[in-house]
Amino acid sequence: MQKLFVAASLCLAMAVALPYDLAQDEQGQHYYLVPVSRVRRDTDWNVQVPGGKFDVKHSGTIFENDNHKLEGEVYGSKSFVDRRDPLEVGGSLTYNHDSGSSLSVQAEHKRHQGTNLGIEGKYNLYRNGPFHVDVTGDYSRHYGGPSGTQHPSWNTQLTGTVDF
Repeated sequence: MQKLFVAASLCLAMAVALPYDLAQDEQGQHYYLVPVSRVRRDTDWNVQVPGGKFDVKHSGTIFENDNHKLEGEVYGSKSFVDRRDPLEVGGSLTYNHDSGSSLSVQAEHKRHQGTNLGIEGKYNLYRNGPFHVDVTGDYSRHYGGPSGTQHPSWNTQLTGTVDF
């Protein structure tokens, strides 16, 4: 019982200590104003006239603060003229850090043709003014479809750059 009282007291103390803005409307009712951050979202669509292909893509920032940014994207594409052209869907997540490091994951599926998966990363090893050294890498693999599952493809690089 004593632990419950202490926990409740701490919660009450935190709630009272947090700064809230108070607003009053025309009827005299009081409201607490809590800051809300808006994130950028965008939906694009396109119809290709020769071929009748319809594309739709939705992308946006999922999370962002001073040092980190997480963006996401999903898309789909379908031809309404050529019935043999299957529906294609995919998506990606991209994480960026203000140090220059990043990580990206992609997936794409086309019916009867398989699924492509990929991951890319970049890590900043050293930065001094205009000079920086990065290590980058990527991995991709195709699963399923007429040709079956393929061997993975991967790549790593060590890069030095001077910005002028």
